[in-house]
Amino acid sequence: MKPCERSTFNNPLDGDKTSVEENHSVFSLTLPCHPRSLREVRRLTQEIGQKTALDMKDMFQLELVMDEACMNAVDHGSSINPEMKFQVCFRIEKTRIVILVRDFGGKPFNPEYFERLAEKKTWGSGGRGIHIIKQIMDEVMFFQRPGESTLLTMVKYLSHAKTTS
Repeated sequence: MKPCERSTFNNPLDGDKTSVEENHSVFSLTLPCHPRSLREVRRLTQEIGQKTALDMKDMFQLELVMDEACMNAVDHGSSINPEMKFQVCFRIEKTRIVILVRDFGGKPFNPEYFERLAEKKTWGSGGRGIHIIKQIMDEVMFFQRPGESTLLTMVKYLSHAKTTS
């Protein structure tokens, strides 16, 4: 990861970056849309867990959320096209972790549809990712630009974690 400017979090999706700004740190990756890229996301997720002193349960849950979110970006956002990219950004603050996952496939979808499927337990081999993410994270928001990109924003409050430098 390379140093970046103060504006990284405002525009975190312009490259692989790391920065420290006003009591928080930002870590960002741009990766090929391929399942192999999840290894790099897991490595960064574990690093974030160490920096925030997450306990084992919270670390496992954060890894699960990142696997689900990134696999959705790879699978649905790009149809597993390694020529396309997806981006991940972690912002570590004093009381929370803010996570962005963005794909550039721009395929429109309705997150509430998948949530209803999960509640009814009428899914096939997939369809649980959004439900899992919403159960674990404290805040979840989707922003879509059909034909351009999908941005998933997630927040996890740090109840027992402390930020380490």
